[in-house]
Amino acid sequence: EVREQLNKQYVETDIMSVLEKTYGMSIAELNELFVMQYGIAMEEYLNNRRFNAAKELLRFSIKPVDVIATESGIGDVIILQKMFGDKENMTAEEYRSKWAAWIR
Repeated sequence: EVREQLNKQYVETDIMSVLEKTYGMSIAELNELFVMQYGIAMEEYLNNRRFNAAKELLRFSIKPVDVIATESGIGDVIILQKMFGDKENMTAEEYRSKWAAWIR
């Protein structure tokens, strides 16, 4: 249930607080159960979900990168650019140029 809620509400900045209230457990307790079930921390899972959303938006929309940072839940274009540098070895704009279906 927690994973499904993370997938549905990944854009919300207060998702961890929502999970605490919903399940009556601390984030540490929820995270421990999440790691046991899925082998990944909730924060890392959430960051991956947001990053994948950003990649989809880059590939399938013409929205500016700053809008994509907000709509993906990452929230900050500088953080988004750092994620692309770390994970894809390119900028968000380079990723869009390489993979966007509508550019071809």
